[in-house]
Amino acid sequence: MVIPAATAQTLTARPAASLTLAVALALAATWAGLIAAYYSPYPLGFFVTSFAFAGHVLARGATWGAALGTRALRAASPDRPVKEGAS
Repeated sequence: MVIPAATAQTLTARPAASLTLAVALALAATWAGLIAAYYSPYPLGFFVTSFAFAGHVLARGATWGAALGTRALRAASPDRPVKEGAS
């Protein structure tokens, strides 16, 4: 599965933490897919892929929101130096 590894790389840049997180995310998506498929007529692959993709979208959204918040805090900082010649 590629999606848990991509999600882990989105959340952390450290290789060991990324590997551990990828395994945990893959196990979580697989077990959630197994449980959902047991109670549904749809195939297992649909649920595993859907849960893994939803986790990736949430991780990308969280990192995007954190970056946006950091950028807003930097822009509102009063001790930010003003560039010369900027209008």
